[in-house]
Amino acid sequence: MSRLRAAGVPATPERAARFARSLALVGPASRTELYWTARSVFVSSQAQLPTFDRVFAAVFDPALEPD
Repeated sequence: MSRLRAAGVPATPERAARFARSLALVGPASRTELYWTARSVFVSSQAQLPTFDRVFAAVFDPALEPD
């Protein structure tokens, strides 16, 4: 959440709690499901989409993981 906040996406404690509840309900089994769950909780305007996508990719893109 700190990366989203630092990038300007509203990752408040309330949204973090909502995200945790959403994950418990959805139980995402894939990166795509995780993406859409997180996006539906944290993105509140179209202007935030590029920032959210950049942060999500930096955290979850397997190509960026160390060997």
